[in-house]
Amino acid sequence: MTILSDVAQLQRKLQQLLRPHVAEVVPGHGITMDQYELLAQIYDVSVAEGRAPTMGQMADVLAVPCNTLTRQVERLEKLDLLQRTKDRLDRRVIRVMVMSKAKAILEAIDHDLNHVAEPAPEWRPDVYQSVLRSLLELSNTGGDAVAGSRPTLHGVYRNGDRIY
Repeated sequence: MTILSDVAQLQRKLQQLLRPHVAEVVPGHGITMDQYELLAQIYDVSVAEGRAPTMGQMADVLAVPCNTLTRQVERLEKLDLLQRTKDRLDRRVIRVMVMSKAKAILEAIDHDLNHVAEPAPEWRPDVYQSVLRSLLELSNTGGDAVAGSRPTLHGVYRNGDRIY
């Protein structure tokens, strides 16, 4: 196994552990799980890149056709959660930006998850803290431990492109 496959396996296990908690919290914020996952993905890529991702880039990251992504983004635009804009340098390129209302929803969901998703009772506090520190260290190094990639809850990215 490589570090990348280890991180990918850990990501899948973390998602399995988190999904029931997230599914419990998300509907209380007026969006669906699919909408939450799309907003979180777009937000994560925009943070990793330092700017709004393109529609084509997000279609690649999400492994969906552009027309499917367009319909999903249109629904979120109607809720004032996303905004599409033309790129300043290449007007043919459309970027998708997470609006402040969506950021507030994502932050509120994270806040609620901090109160719902506590460590499993069988976890020793020292083991839990060690795992958490290791994950934060990996994340804070920009994913350098994985050949220049950046792991997030929603995928592993290298130069803004999802590699897993």
